Amino acid sequence: MAKEIPTTSMSAKEERAGVLAALQIKPGELKRTGLLFLYLFLASVIFTTGRTARDALFLSNYPIDWLPYMFVGFGAGSAAIMPLYAWLVDRYRRDRFNAIYALVLSATYVAAWLLVTFKWRPIYPILYIWVEITSNLLIVQFWTLANDLHDPREAKRLFGVIGSSRMIGIVVCGLSVGAVVGMIGTPALLLGNAIFLVGLAAVVALIGRNFLSGPQVAKVVSARTDSIAGASLWRSSYVLLIIAMIVATFVAATLGDYQFKAIAREHYTGEKLAAFFALFYSLVGALAFFFHFFVSSRLLARFGLLFGLMVMPALMGLSSIALLITAGAVAAAVALKLSDNAFQFTINDSALQLLYYPFPARLKARLKATLEGAVKPLSYGAGGLILAFLATPLGAVGLSWVTLPFIGVWIVTLVFLRTQYLKALINSLAGKRMDPGGIDLMPTPEVVEALKDATHSDNNFVFQFAFDELTKLAPDEAQRLAVDLLPKPERKKAALKRLAELGAEPGLIRPLLDDPDPAVRAAAIHSLAAILHEDAIDPIAPFLSSPEPADADAAVSALMRHAGLEGILAAGPSLQRLLEGDVSDRTRAARIMGDSKIRELYRPLKKLLDDPDPCVHREAILAAGKIKNRNLTPRLVREIADPRYRRFALESLERYGERALDTMISALGDKTLPVSVRERLPRLIRKIDRPDVVNALWAFADLGDERLRIPILHHGERLQEKWAIALDRKRVRELLDLEGETAARWLSRWRNFQVWEDDRLLSEAIDQSIYWCGRRVISLLRMLYGPDSIGRIRYNLESGDPALRAGALETLDNLLDKDLRSWVLPLFDSGDRSAAAAALAARFPRGGETVAQSLAATFSGTHPYLGAALFRARSLGMAEIDADEIEGLAAAATPLLLEELARATRTIGQLEPVCRRAEELRDDRTLAVLKCLAGGKEDTMLTTLDRVLFLKRAPLFARVPGEDLVRLAQVAALEEFSAGSEVFHQGDPGDSMYLVVSGCVSISVAGRELARMSAEEVAEQV
Repeated sequence: MAKEIPTTSMSAKEERAGVLAALQIKPGELKRTGLLFLYLFLASVIFTTGRTARDALFLSNYPIDWLPYMFVGFGAGSAAIMPLYAWLVDRYRRDRFNAIYALVLSATYVAAWLLVTFKWRPIYPILYIWVEITSNLLIVQFWTLANDLHDPREAKRLFGVIGSSRMIGIVVCGLSVGAVVGMIGTPALLLGNAIFLVGLAAVVALIGRNFLSGPQVAKVVSARTDSIAGASLWRSSYVLLIIAMIVATFVAATLGDYQFKAIAREHYTGEKLAAFFALFYSLVGALAFFFHFFVSSRLLARFGLLFGLMVMPALMGLSSIALLITAGAVAAAVALKLSDNAFQFTINDSALQLLYYPFPARLKARLKATLEGAVKPLSYGAGGLILAFLATPLGAVGLSWVTLPFIGVWIVTLVFLRTQYLKALINSLAGKRMDPGGIDLMPTPEVVEALKDATHSDNNFVFQFAFDELTKLAPDEAQRLAVDLLPKPERKKAALKRLAELGAEPGLIRPLLDDPDPAVRAAAIHSLAAILHEDAIDPIAPFLSSPEPADADAAVSALMRHAGLEGILAAGPSLQRLLEGDVSDRTRAARIMGDSKIRELYRPLKKLLDDPDPCVHREAILAAGKIKNRNLTPRLVREIADPRYRRFALESLERYGERALDTMISALGDKTLPVSVRERLPRLIRKIDRPDVVNALWAFADLGDERLRIPILHHGERLQEKWAIALDRKRVRELLDLEGETAARWLSRWRNFQVWEDDRLLSEAIDQSIYWCGRRVISLLRMLYGPDSIGRIRYNLESGDPALRAGALETLDNLLDKDLRSWVLPLFDSGDRSAAAAALAARFPRGGETVAQSLAATFSGTHPYLGAALFRARSLGMAEIDADEIEGLAAAATPLLLEELARATRTIGQLEPVCRRAEELRDDRTLAVLKCLAGGKEDTMLTTLDRVLFLKRAPLFARVPGEDLVRLAQVAALEEFSAGSEVFHQGDPGDSMYLVVSGCVSISVAGRELARMSAEEVAEQV
């Protein structure tokens, strides 16, 4: 028996793993999913118990004639409370707000129980409205927090399991309350809810402690963008139809709710009424659970959006007719209410979500918030007003004559809505307003039809998106479409690729091996290999010896990738010959290895990364991004340092995604890497788009080099806006102090360098540094005060409008605490920089510098452009610069500074240190300057900064910071043309841009002059 115990234990583990796999819960997600399941279960119990108690208490103590006013009160109360609630929820950490809300709500239930015990009659209508508003918010809070904790892929996988707890809670609560309410009494249910709310607060606290690391805040958009988008949104006929549908839905639901409760009250009172409601809600929960898991998605997929939206009104209509026929039978009333409650949150809600697909994410969120927070409650209120006038004269049964016309309007609206939905879906695809990664289309007939229509678009984005989605949702339709696309030259490659993915018949592809287009033949080779695998060797091997490089390369990569060991053995010799060949062969070898996507090829690819030829080197970098071997990521990071390969290295690293995250995080903190490498990593890290990446970026927000803090805070802020995760307040305060000290240091340098304030490049560089200090401060203030208010302040501060700036400063003055106000306001008040320097020096004394300290810090190499601009300003300003200073600066000079030092030596005669440093750096620009000086040639554009200054004289570049023009200035060449010579002809190949230095240039067609360009104007050859 002892030997069987481990086997039993292992079997239990395997069984548990099997259950988790069936529920699609990955290792490490069980605790989070379990806590969220319990959270929603408790919220559902509270929701159901509260409704049961308030319905029974109200209907037992007030006449049914009062019920319509409760619906009106709910609509008005929601409209009044929602703005205050929205204002509060964005100012507190999400989990803490939810926990505090639950505890406060618990206290209100205790107070309500006391007032009910003392028979205070006004409590019943107050409780009716209060329970409805607060219980709905409880569910909204849960889903908001759940969305914060999951990315879209996790949400699609886990929300079905988590969401089922709501229906389970309704069933359990209904059965339990129905069993005990007769013994404990209806008022005791209020105390039960108070206890459940304390438990819910504890669960939320556990979630916050285990899975949240900082304040949870909402997104912000600029008021201007928001208003423009909103204006067009509410003019859309599609949106107006959605609003009409929602109004009809909830007016009809309100009328039906009244009919159900009025008829129930005629048959039950007191605890019996509470038990009836409890059992009814358990029936609702059971039916909703069944539909949620087994019916809704299948019905939508089989019959489409219109059918899904028609289920609820059709059943409500039939139930209303049954109510008239049976003269108010309880069963008919139950059927009417079931058709509302059981289907509203299952198939109707699932279908309603489909209507939001055509909207971009930001407008989708705004539209849903408006419909849930305003249109829906107001519709309840409208239903209440109708009842106030018609309930008494018509009676509960007679109200069906009012309900049925609303249901008719509802159904007619749905018919028109389906047509508008298709149009909106296609228009959104064409306008790129849909986020392909942020939606989860369902394979309804309407969606499939819209996607098929979109594949006929000439817009490549629309075609590709529609083709991809069609492949996921309806593979058979996608395969038929791919076959239809084969005769179309512009779509052959895409069709072949898709046929391979879908495992189509090889006979469809074989004829295209003889296509006259080499690109199509190559695509056919890859597709056939992907379908046949090892059996592809015989038809594809002959292409290995093809004289056409595209055919041979496709055959090698296809066999190696798809044909297993035999394919590698067959194609390997061809690849080896290319690796040992000339530049062209080695370039092809790199491309083949990338197309093969075999990670084990990283060693030969690594050798090509050391190839001296730029073409081979570039192709090897691109191939490294395709094979995605982690061993190559450190090398790709280092490749960013070379401007020739930077773009390709960044592109390849982006392909790695999460696989390169550890390498990039490590490189971000590696001080041995150049800043030009590290400052580009935050953008790539941000694209990984995971919640935990936010904290990974923010961990480096206090790096000593402020140039790195700019992209870290910028991209961290963007990620935080999406995932609503930030740092704790103490950490933010520490970072603000760091930025305040940095700003004080820059203002000190501004004061110390004022003697050269007339130098355009120097003063602009210091202004830019102070500006970026402010931008970093704004990013951090968002963490303390929320993105909504700070986002608008930032927008107004940078608007250039004095009135808006003044308003933003006034808002900051009222918003900030005393300590922050003492230095943040002076920093942004551009009216008196001397006062700002004094204020920040007083608050951050460590930021102060003497003139000597400022000079030493600027020439240290931390700020290469500023150091060069400062030396240039001093040398041109006739400052006393001796040979010892030249020698000291040259020893560690950056290339930009070295150029300026070289020019200064013309008068001092100390060329040797500059030449020595130029040789060390192998800096061709400085050597060219030295050569020019040695020849005694005068040149007004001798150094890079001379060229930057000239570029800024052109209107095109006048507002571009000088530092951003350095790269352009370094590649610019001075060309001279004699009078009457031609610069370029229309139609000539080229992509040059000419900036006229002196003289003029005439632009003419057929001998007729169209324009004459003089100094500092720009001509482009495109």
